[in-house]
Amino acid sequence: MSKPPFTKDEMFDELRLVVRVMANHLAQYGSTEAAELLTGFETDNPLYPYAEDDPDKFDLSRFAITAFMDLSYDYAFQVGRPSRFDDDRAQDINEFRHGVNLQSTDGNASPMAIPDSKCRIVVDMAFARWQLERGDDLTVRELALLAGMKEAAVRNSLSADLIKVEAGRRAGEPGTVDGNVAYGWLRKRRGFIDSRDPEMRAQNRRSEYRALLRERSLAYAFEKILKEGELSVDDLAAKADVAPAFLTALANGKPPLDLKAAQRVGEALDVDVPSFVGAVVEAALRQI
Repeated sequence: MSKPPFTKDEMFDELRLVVRVMANHLAQYGSTEAAELLTGFETDNPLYPYAEDDPDKFDLSRFAITAFMDLSYDYAFQVGRPSRFDDDRAQDINEFRHGVNLQSTDGNASPMAIPDSKCRIVVDMAFARWQLERGDDLTVRELALLAGMKEAAVRNSLSADLIKVEAGRRAGEPGTVDGNVAYGWLRKRRGFIDSRDPEMRAQNRRSEYRALLRERSLAYAFEKILKEGELSVDDLAAKADVAPAFLTALANGKPPLDLKAAQRVGEALDVDVPSFVGAVVEAALRQI
């Protein structure tokens, strides 16, 4: 398994700078009393309260975001206990990254305002992984984070693989790639860390093959699924209880219209059965 590009402690060091900006805004636009209650200490700079205080003074245990970032790190890089991350935490970090203060009153940027900061990478990558596992569309930046690549390299690779980046629905919105197609692309990237959960990996694979069956020919999709499942025709025939001739017809993209046989093959391959049977029916009807 790939090693994370930075440690959790390094992320927490940055998080102290993030909460320092948060405390600064609370003191400047709320009250110094409220900020002192939050931080547990008095600021050294009444002109720019908390904006320039020693980051080590900020006790992260006083901030709820610390626990969320802890979970997000494990989930983003699939280390520690990634299964603790759930839909509620995804909502928490998404609201945090869009609502956090980006600059202190003395003009210094929060790490959350810097795309390549450790905190920003963790929240963006965790949210991207959550979207991937839901089958949602992903932006080029999100693909780059999950693949461990630069955005320009991602764009070049997507273009080479004839994967389309759909334009954003509104002006200024980034383009996106179909989530099911994205997983198939990601799985071929050396830097991609797949889920540690076997069922999630199987779910992602079924989504990938559903998109493959939709976008490519039955013959192409069947050959790819069979190869990646490391199954021979004879093994699959025995597992699905079908004649090898039926599988040969699938491989040629000219199957007979046998719904029961198609269903058993789909189940044996552990793909999305309705999608697989639908592709077989379409290919069979094209011969009529």
